[in-house]
Amino acid sequence: MVAKFRMKNKLFHCAFDFWAFYENFAKTIYLLSLALQKTELKR
Repeated sequence: MVAKFRMKNKLFHCAFDFWAFYENFAKTIYLLSLALQKTELKR
């Protein structure tokens, strides 16, 4: 029972890490696209 719970916990942590990474990645892309749009407008 405990081993099963530990396995689940590990999977949850992996998913959480992946989600955090994905969120940061998406934010970076979003900020980059905003910066690009601003430079395009300045021209």
